[in-house]
Amino acid sequence: MINFPHNDEYDQYLNAIDDNYFKRVLDHLGLPIFVIKSDNQLIYSNPEGSICLQKFGLKELMVFFNMGILQAKECLHTIIYQHDKPLDEGFSSSIVTPIITCKKNKSPAYYIIIIQRVIKNFDGDAQIKKPHLRVKNKKNRDIIGRSHEFLYPLIQLERISRYDIAILLLGESGTGKTMIAEYIHNRSNRCNAAFMSINCGAIPAELLESELFGYAPGAFTGANHKGKNGLFQRADGGTIFLDEIGDMPLDLQVKLLHVLENSTFVPIGGNEPIKVNVRIISATNKNLLECIKEQTFRNDLYWRINSFIETIPPLRERKSDIVILALFFLKDYNLKNNTNKLFHPLTLEALSHYQWPGNVRELKNVVKRMCVLTEGPIIYENIIPMEIREEIDEPIESSFSFDDLIDQVKAVVIQSACKKNKTSAAVARELGISQPTAYRLIKTYGPYNCFT
Repeated sequence: MINFPHNDEYDQYLNAIDDNYFKRVLDHLGLPIFVIKSDNQLIYSNPEGSICLQKFGLKELMVFFNMGILQAKECLHTIIYQHDKPLDEGFSSSIVTPIITCKKNKSPAYYIIIIQRVIKNFDGDAQIKKPHLRVKNKKNRDIIGRSHEFLYPLIQLERISRYDIAILLLGESGTGKTMIAEYIHNRSNRCNAAFMSINCGAIPAELLESELFGYAPGAFTGANHKGKNGLFQRADGGTIFLDEIGDMPLDLQVKLLHVLENSTFVPIGGNEPIKVNVRIISATNKNLLECIKEQTFRNDLYWRINSFIETIPPLRERKSDIVILALFFLKDYNLKNNTNKLFHPLTLEALSHYQWPGNVRELKNVVKRMCVLTEGPIIYENIIPMEIREEIDEPIESSFSFDDLIDQVKAVVIQSACKKNKTSAAVARELGISQPTAYRLIKTYGPYNCFT
C-alpha cells in the first residue's frame, strides 16, 4: 500500500479506529467516491456515487474512470492524479489514487476515484424549487440504507430498471421488497404510468383471478353489472408487482404465463382478448426451485419471471443500517404526531444488537411502539420490548458518541423550523444562521418533501 509519512504512533492510532468510523465518513461526504479493482470491477461506491451510477450508468463511468487510471499507471511514483475532462456540467474532474497492496508487485490492486462537483450560482431556495430536482428527490429519497450489503443490489436494480425485463426479488418477509419494486418503477421509462401491487398469498384463490384479470358484466352471481377491470388492465403501460408469487395457485400460473408470453388475456366471463403492455416485477420469500420440485410452481413460469434476479439482504446482514432506519422512523413519527422524541444512545446500541427476524417491518413497528410508550422526550433502553431485550446476549455498552445525540437534537430543531417557515432563507433567519448552512441542515435533517 502507498504509505503517507506517518510515524509509528500515528499508524497505531489509525489501526485502533473502528472501520465503521471511516465508512461513515465516506458515506457522509458530498462527493461521489468509488473503489475500482485493477480488472475494472466496481467493488464500492458511497451514496453519492450510487446517484452518479443512476445518472450515467456503469459503462459510461468506467470510460471516464479509465482515462485517469491510465494516467496513474504511467506514473506510479505520484500518489494522486487528476483527470481534467468534465463528466458533464454538474461533475468536473476525477481524482484517482492507486493503492498498492504488495511491495514486490508495483501494480496497483485498487484505485480510489473521487469525482468533483461543480458548484456555481448557489441559491438554496432556487434549487429546491426546480421541478426536475423535485422529481429526482422523490426517486432518490424513499430508500433508506447506506450499507454496502444493501446498496450493492440496489445499484444493480437501478441499472436494470431502464430495461424492460421481468425482475424477481428474493428475500425474507419484511425486507422492503414492495418499496424496492416501486422504486424500480419510479426509475424506469414507465414511471409516469400506473404501479399496481398485489399480494398473491393474501387473497383467496377464487378472488385472485378477478383481481388480476377482471371480469365481464354478469360474469357470475353478485358481480358488478358494469364488470370490473383487473390489475393488468389498470396497469397498462406501467408496472405490476406480484408479491409472494410463490403462493399463486397453479391454474392461475398458467393464465399468468399466457399473459407474459402473448401480452393478452381474457377477463372472467369475457370473449374478446384484451392486449396489455405491462412490466412484471415479482417477489417471494420461498425457494422457487424447491417449489418446482414439489410441483407447486411451474418451471416455465419461473424462467419467464426471472430475467433478472436480485436478493434483498435481511436486516441482520446489514446492521449498519439499523440505526439509520430507526432514526428515520423516529423522525417520521415526530413529524406525524408533532412530538420531539429522541433516542438515548444505549437504546440505539441495543437495537443494533438485535437480529430482527421481522426485518425492517419489525423495526418500524418497534420504534412506533417505543414512541407511544415514552411519555418524556428521551426513549431509554428500558422501553425496548422485553422479547427483544431477552434476545440480546451481550452486555450493552454505548459506542455512540455525544455527537450522535446532538444529531437527533438538530433534527428536531430543523424539522420544527421547517414547519413554521416556507423557505430556507426564513429558516436561516429564525435560527440565526446563514442560508447555505440552513440549506445544508435542511437537506440532512429536514422533512423529505420540504419546500416542494
